Amino acid sequence: MSLGSSSPLSQTRGVSLGLAMWFIAVLAPLILPEKACTLVYLALGAAALQKRGLIGKRVLFPVLVPLLWIALLGFVRDYSAATPRFVLQDVWRALKPLAIMYVGFAAISMSVERTTFRAVAVASGAIYGLVYLALLVFNSVTGGVMPLELADVLVYGHFPEALALGLSLRNRHLLDHRSARMRQLRHLAILIALTALLLSGSRTWIMATGIMVLAGSGWMRSRGRWRAVLLGGPALALFLFTPFGQVLFSKGFDVALLELSPASYTEMSDINANWRGYEAFQGLSAYSEGTLVQKAMGQGFGAQADIGLYMNLGGTDFHQIGQFHNGYVWLLLKTGWIGLFAFGLWMWRLIGSARKLKSAHLIPDADILVGVIVTASFTMIVVSGIYNTISNDALLLAMGGLLVPLRAGGSEVERQPKERR
Repeated sequence: MSLGSSSPLSQTRGVSLGLAMWFIAVLAPLILPEKACTLVYLALGAAALQKRGLIGKRVLFPVLVPLLWIALLGFVRDYSAATPRFVLQDVWRALKPLAIMYVGFAAISMSVERTTFRAVAVASGAIYGLVYLALLVFNSVTGGVMPLELADVLVYGHFPEALALGLSLRNRHLLDHRSARMRQLRHLAILIALTALLLSGSRTWIMATGIMVLAGSGWMRSRGRWRAVLLGGPALALFLFTPFGQVLFSKGFDVALLELSPASYTEMSDINANWRGYEAFQGLSAYSEGTLVQKAMGQGFGAQADIGLYMNLGGTDFHQIGQFHNGYVWLLLKTGWIGLFAFGLWMWRLIGSARKLKSAHLIPDADILVGVIVTASFTMIVVSGIYNTISNDALLLAMGGLLVPLRAGGSEVERQPKERR
């Protein structure tokens, strides 16, 4: 069943625009700053509106409603004590996820067949990894430093590669069925994605990759969970406690929990070593000092937490922060427990969408969507998740793209090999 216009020429133009939108949106964070990427997403969304009108009203919009509630809650505050710059920054963080999910949905909905998302996402992940590796080599040679010393300097997110790996595993029988060349390209994509992820030196995205690999292997569903524990657990432990694992990551996974756990420190050495936990503690302290209404609805966009000391960043001394590595703390301070509830409802509706995909016999899409949801909840703890400035943009694009089959009620079963469970 076609998802586009009945005119062949219109279909061709729609597919071209959709593919262009997807690749531009995925690759933009590699070459543009975060604010410029937002302008790109808005332009792509406007192009989709001009081409196809408002789409996704029955599928995407119900999922986005809880995120809109969060954005509206943030506007409830005392503006007499607000700094406009900080308010605008939070407004941007709250509204950007809605725009990105719409762009992902719009780009893939212009496709004439559902499997296009799988092939396009794998290809874009491989290209993303290839560009990153080229940048890594160039900067390593010109700067005279080892590649791992450039981790989190060239690019802050690696979800496109993780998604490519998960999709390559979960859809290998569908992708390979097209041609021998497609099988070779899938293998090449896996090699590029793995190399880019390992050389990134990012613990966050290595863990996200593990989640997507489990999803791609079908191990996140009930019948495969014990296999994931029995096989994945020892393999992960072996990797973490080998010299390679310790060399690859400047800080081992064994200190990650201490680094992230909210706690108050008095020594600068402890604060620097465990900054994420320290800032989370300060954010929770600021939340606890609010009134009963503020605890329920938050202190609004622009709210800041005093960090108890002065720090210099970019030549400017500051003693307050309004953005946290822990996205749940950000939500709690700005929108209260009602905002946290709305975020949970958003996740629940995404899970419901995965169930609908499964009911429509779109098992691979359902598995990958579950992996994306788990990755989103995990990254909310370590890099502020969907409220990060740029690193999770590709994750939000994928969420939107994976919901497209539900637009036709999951009824568009194409002539292709049976999708294995």
